[in-house]
Amino acid sequence: MTRSTRLHLAAATALTGLIVSFAMAFMGGPMSRHLPGIGFHLAAIFGAGGVGYVCAGAFGRPRRRGWLMAGFTAVWMTIASAFAGATLLGLTVGTIETGVYGLFAIIDAATSPAAVAVWALCMTGLHLYARDLRHDAAT
Repeated sequence: MTRSTRLHLAAATALTGLIVSFAMAFMGGPMSRHLPGIGFHLAAIFGAGGVGYVCAGAFGRPRRRGWLMAGFTAVWMTIASAFAGATLLGLTVGTIETGVYGLFAIIDAATSPAAVAVWALCMTGLHLYARDLRHDAAT
């Protein structure tokens, strides 16, 4: 995967992180009302974008094997993005021990079928976009 393709997918992943963070904030479980405002969404953008750059190669592969790889990577990427985003948010207030709070937020959001549906749609879109990027790079 070329660097340009990886950057495009990282940008799409950052946008996905923003969409999912809004879904968590507005459709999440009972803890969602305690999520910090704009800082939470900015941290989601940077956390998801960074992790998306690293994991870009797992998306966009053909056939069932590609969908399985994308599904497992989507779960892993969500956990890693939540940890990275929460750590970045914690650095703005002078503490580094906040990464685990991102995991708590993900677990809380997983109790909401609406938030999970938004996440699944976003990850499906990310995989399909990566397939298009791979196809365009091959031609």
